[in-house]
Amino acid sequence: MSPSGRVSLPGPLFVYGAYGKTGAMIAKVAVEHGHDVVLSGSDRDRLNRVSAEMGMPAVAVRLNEQAALRQLIRVAACVIHVAGPFASTFRPMLEACSAEGVPYLDLNGELDVFRAMEDFVDRQQATIPVLSGVGFGVVAGESAAMHAASMLGQPQHIWLGLVPDLGLHSPGAVASALRTVAQGGAVVKNGQLVPERVGRRSFSATVAGRRETFISMPLGELWAVRRSTGVSGVIAGVTRPTPERILLQSGGLQILARSEKIRHWLVAHLARGDAQDGRVFESKVWARAEDREGRRAEAVLKVGEGYQWSAEAAVRAAEHVALDRRSGLWTPGQYLGKEFALGVSSTKLLEFPAGVSP
Repeated sequence: MSPSGRVSLPGPLFVYGAYGKTGAMIAKVAVEHGHDVVLSGSDRDRLNRVSAEMGMPAVAVRLNEQAALRQLIRVAACVIHVAGPFASTFRPMLEACSAEGVPYLDLNGELDVFRAMEDFVDRQQATIPVLSGVGFGVVAGESAAMHAASMLGQPQHIWLGLVPDLGLHSPGAVASALRTVAQGGAVVKNGQLVPERVGRRSFSATVAGRRETFISMPLGELWAVRRSTGVSGVIAGVTRPTPERILLQSGGLQILARSEKIRHWLVAHLARGDAQDGRVFESKVWARAEDREGRRAEAVLKVGEGYQWSAEAAVRAAEHVALDRRSGLWTPGQYLGKEFALGVSSTKLLEFPAGVSP
């Protein structure tokens, strides 16, 4: 810790995918925290524009240029990997980080990528910290689930619901959501991830005084909550507008999303830039834990705008990982604890122990 109270890191933060919306937000937050930042990505022109706008050094490199990539990240305190699709980008970046002994973080939220990363890290026997999913959904969702579970002696089941309130929809995030839908749904049953149709289940809850309906989705939070809480059953869902909910539950969107051409068209039409209406955003995450006797406890995390919250969470996670290195693959909750999310600006926790109505 520096005399000013800021965290002093042993090197710069290396942000790969820095010209995307989330990557640029992360870089800005990192500078606000007093850190040196190196911007990177594969598109030299886009990277140079962002570098000029933000006044930060930038170096373009492709992930398949392993020698050059390893040389660039060698002095970094931590790599924050933001370039999707993570299914094809996490391996080369993680290989480079492992070779150079540099901690790896990413903002993945796709369930199949978490499972692939488990297999990859086990085979590689990684000696660096590997922390995946340090964005809004997984960090806040896992924290809410861990808080709810901690209020019961032996929780068996967890329901998790996201109420995202976003100032923008980045192309990368929209593409990731569509890939998730195309791959089909999943829940955790008897401790195992079990495939099922997207939107097969729906559940409702009172969240911050408002009744919300969630439809089941194969969110990465399933992977994280199963690992950090050890419960045998997890269902995760998200609120969606009625027309979209009907399309998801009918299976129509899953069929459409399997076409790469249709996914590209949907990304182009659904992605949107920063909201200009000046309103205050408030995303929420709700979790309910239940034990064998049917006792229930609930927790709600109220946060700000989802993308901005993700950027701050990623930088704070990088600070922790760079200074407290523990090898292997971790969920955010396993590595940082259930209280970590509460340290991100604007976050409020509401807890409802067994017998207390929300």
